[in-house]
Amino acid sequence: PMFFLALFVLHYAFGLWALFGCAFLVVLALVNRATTRQAIESAERVDRETQWRASEITKNIEVLSAMGMQSRLTSIWRQSLTNADDQQRASASTLSAFSASTKASRLFMQSAILGLGAWLTIIGQSTAGAMIAASILMGRAIAPIEQIIGQWRTITAALRAWSSLTEFVEQIDRAPAAMPLPALQGHIRLINVSAGPPGADKPVLKQLSFDLKPGDVVGVIGPSAAGKTTLAKVISGIWPARIGEVRLDGSDIGTLSRDVLGPQLGYLPQNVDLLAGTVGENISRFQHDPDAAAIVTAAKQASCHELILNLPEGYDTQVGSGGAYLSAGQRQRIGLARAMFGDPQIVILDEPNSNLDGPGDQALNAAIENLKHRDATTLIIAHRPSAIVQCNKLVVLDHGQIRMVGPRDEVLASLSRPDQNSPSVMSPGSET
Repeated sequence: PMFFLALFVLHYAFGLWALFGCAFLVVLALVNRATTRQAIESAERVDRETQWRASEITKNIEVLSAMGMQSRLTSIWRQSLTNADDQQRASASTLSAFSASTKASRLFMQSAILGLGAWLTIIGQSTAGAMIAASILMGRAIAPIEQIIGQWRTITAALRAWSSLTEFVEQIDRAPAAMPLPALQGHIRLINVSAGPPGADKPVLKQLSFDLKPGDVVGVIGPSAAGKTTLAKVISGIWPARIGEVRLDGSDIGTLSRDVLGPQLGYLPQNVDLLAGTVGENISRFQHDPDAAAIVTAAKQASCHELILNLPEGYDTQVGSGGAYLSAGQRQRIGLARAMFGDPQIVILDEPNSNLDGPGDQALNAAIENLKHRDATTLIIAHRPSAIVQCNKLVVLDHGQIRMVGPRDEVLASLSRPDQNSPSVMSPGSET
């Protein structure tokens, strides 16, 4: 603004010409944005996909090599990389054309203001010195706009990143600071819950309602894609319910801080990936200065203390990225110890025996027995019968709906009848 003011002080014609030049470059910048926005977004999207595919191939390189898939997927990645380069080149070419046009326009305007100054000098309304000064001042005045157009790719990426971040933050359920509540007892209640993966068009779970009392050990069974894992993620608060309510001890799970809820909840996912660090650090959930006794207690409750002692450095053994230095069964048993660390009152186990052998199954049943003894509410997602030996109740899911719910033996007896479409052992909405 100071440069424009100085131009008007020299002569109003200098100021008007500078404003015209500025407006022309602004219009050019807007045209630039409208023309290149889609090309830049497409180029960046393809580039992200290429990086994601490279990361995926690297993560699964052993499996791909074993099954002879490496060369084919590498070829697909190279084609994706070529497409990304083509998109980047096309968008860069368009941007370069606009940058060159902007520079040429600026030079023309600076030359034109010299001609304007010469004419004003001839008619006696300006001086030669003012003419030179006007050319320099105009170059300074419109230089920022030229620089903006030259850096348009960076500006567009920053604006899009800010927009995405703002949209993400707005989706976060901002619960107001609540008064601290007593420790959870383990009462879980679902009221007409419909839920599914974030962004999915249709919910996986459809109007689920049931109650779990403190100390219940409940098995969730059903065919594949019935919604069992989705139920585990909804009860643990990983995925929000689209419709209905999930209540823990009467409190809506959405109002509970994760920092408060997390230590009181144990979760063993279907696919256990540990974090790079030691066994002890993973069991303690990477707490700062954790209690070693609590780590050992969790391992003993999960019946994997002896397994850990047999590792090269015991609890100080490095597990590698994702737990790569351990077998799948070892990762699953250490993941169970992590879920039991701190004596959580609610424990959710998703396919906890999928990678376990006979001794591992026995250790899992012993761990579930420990949870029963301290009245922890335990939810077990299971396909194999050995995982529901300790369950006192069962929930049968089918196509995202409750087919049966009730005492384990009664549900199993009902399922074994020839007519498996018989009514539920209990009403899905009743307290179990």
